[in-house]
Amino acid sequence: MKPVINYVLDILMLIAFVITALTSLVIKNRELHNLFGKIFIALVIFHILLHWKWIFSMTKNLFKSNSTQN
Repeated sequence: MKPVINYVLDILMLIAFVITALTSLVIKNRELHNLFGKIFIALVIFHILLHWKWIFSMTKNLFKSNSTQN
């Protein structure tokens, strides 16, 4: 189930990012730009929360590797 959630989340983040990027080029619809910017921020936060264990583990391993090299 997590891979499906991750896939859908990545697609939604891509759509929100593309709409935000395009509307920033032609800022005629400022409300749409702001709305999708906020949606993108929320999706990124959800994405980080979904992958928090992986992020924590990789960060821990990175610092562990650096400390053993010194």
